[in-house]
Amino acid sequence: MLKSIKKSFKYLMILVGIILLVPTFASLILRIPEVQTFMVKRIMGHFSEKIQSSMTLGRIEYTFFNKLLINDLLIKDQNNDTLIYSKKIAAGINRLDFTAKTIKLGHIELFEPTIAIITDSSGIMNLKWYLDLLGSSEDTVKKSDNKFMINQITINDGRFALLNRSGPEAKKMIDFNNLRLSGINGNIENVRILNDSTMFTVKELGFSESGGFLVRSMNSKVAFADNDIIFRDLFLYLDSSIINADYVVLEGDSDDSFKRFTDDVRLDIALQKSLISIADLRFFLPALTGYNESAELSGRITGTIAELKGRNIRASYRAYGYLDCDFDLSGLPEFKDTFIHIGFNSLRANAKDLEKIKRNGKDSLAIPDVLNKLGDISFNGSFTGFLTDFVTYGKLSTEAGNIITDISLRPEGKSSFRIKGMIKGNDVDLVLLTGKSEILGSLTMETEVDGFA
Repeated sequence: MLKSIKKSFKYLMILVGIILLVPTFASLILRIPEVQTFMVKRIMGHFSEKIQSSMTLGRIEYTFFNKLLINDLLIKDQNNDTLIYSKKIAAGINRLDFTAKTIKLGHIELFEPTIAIITDSSGIMNLKWYLDLLGSSEDTVKKSDNKFMINQITINDGRFALLNRSGPEAKKMIDFNNLRLSGINGNIENVRILNDSTMFTVKELGFSESGGFLVRSMNSKVAFADNDIIFRDLFLYLDSSIINADYVVLEGDSDDSFKRFTDDVRLDIALQKSLISIADLRFFLPALTGYNESAELSGRITGTIAELKGRNIRASYRAYGYLDCDFDLSGLPEFKDTFIHIGFNSLRANAKDLEKIKRNGKDSLAIPDVLNKLGDISFNGSFTGFLTDFVTYGKLSTEAGNIITDISLRPEGKSSFRIKGMIKGNDVDLVLLTGKSEILGSLTMETEVDGFA
């Protein structure tokens, strides 16, 4: 009897040993990077066949239970172009709960990542093609049940491309149909993907655009919802500008809106006092190329680039220049074709500032001597029309007296302008303007003007 018990106990111990050793051995086997890589490659091969595209990687290593290392990850789109690539990915895994449909990752570090969002000649965007394909899968879970979170993403020397091979060639230095960013470095924190919304915080993110536009540092709370992009508490340190904004909203009607950024994307910008340089603006408004002026600017800007509105706009320029106005612009980015309406609450200027304006290092404005004699100039009124064909109404105050204008100016021929309207003068100091005290004094007048200049 005892012998039978011992024999039974022996078999029981062997069985327990097998039960313990098999998972342990399997665990040890799964720790081998080559085994992990082989398994993942088989899985990626299955998905490649399923989505009719190429997914490959060089090597993968999973350290139980919370760290994943991936080398040479490559995902191609339906046209065999690169969609996503990263030389190395190191990811910390905090929680994988497929029952609760929750994935929470810790710190992810990306080395030389590349993302290329391409719209092909048929008008199909590669990323949307993937999302539609995955969305139609039978095992796709409901979006409303998904929760995806990442504590921090560190990007090292990344690249991003937004290409539209069916789009027209842009005349601006930044072409949103051929946008290429490189040297992307920085951190993205508190990533939350819930339903159709994505939220995260950008810290110390920098990059350069292929045309030369440079972002030295960017900090902001960012949200993507439907076709809207929202930046809150935005700080941008550009090559020559420093921008502070309570919020910047880019709102599109559809997925295709950003392909026609100038006409279809509506802006809403609440700008705090910022330093804006023409050297940076020229990338969006080519007519400003060659100038290197800067001004302090604040106010709210709304509408599309093509139909832009500004309210409570305040700007300071050099020692004397100051502007407080509202504006409506229609026709940008082509300045010569832009219809302008500006309501000046206050405009102050001095020829000493104007004569310092240069283009390509050379004087760009021929300042008449009479402007220097006027000293500090202030204007309250309005400007309506085009740069070469406009109506101006308001009060002009100078050290030589005050003038009320209601005149129009329009080109006549190739080298002359027709001036027509009403001018009223009050105590205009002709001696100061002409220097001829022996024959002139002060002048008060009201006259209609109709002539050429």
